[in-house]
Amino acid sequence: YLLADGMGGAQAGEMASRLAVETVSECVRSSATRNVELLVQSFEEANRRVLAMAHSETHLSGMGTTLVGVLDCGDQLAIASVGDSRAYLFEENRLLRITEDQTWAWEVGRRLGIDAERLKTHPRRHVPTLAIGDLSAKDGGAVIAPGTSCRHQIKDGAGVPARPPMEGGAAPLN
Repeated sequence: YLLADGMGGAQAGEMASRLAVETVSECVRSSATRNVELLVQSFEEANRRVLAMAHSETHLSGMGTTLVGVLDCGDQLAIASVGDSRAYLFEENRLLRITEDQTWAWEVGRRLGIDAERLKTHPRRHVPTLAIGDLSAKDGGAVIAPGTSCRHQIKDGAGVPARPPMEGGAAPLN
């Protein structure tokens, strides 16, 4: 399952999100294995392709997309996200956010000590720090950096591990 939200103008954002979804889908369909590494590699390939398209046509310069994906790996789910598109887990009549946004507010604002209530309305709350098509990853390096909370695995029956609650009472999976 994939969700992409394009950015960079109507046409460019639509093309970036479509290309990202098509790329991840193609990578998953062509692989015999299903695991979190496949999902991460397919996100990285989507990043390379979106960057290549943006560089090939000037009217697409700056295009990008957020992307969140859930891959059924048989006995577990692999989840990856880039940007501020989120994955949630509905369990025991509660909706738990299990990915963290890569936005200025989430990554920088919290470190600066801006409280959660102010961050909800902060003018930079939707400014992405990472996206598919992000120029900082133009060398083909990892879009999803190890140590971030954008890679997750949920094993059957495991539920959400005990962690300090995030905004809204959700607990992240790492």
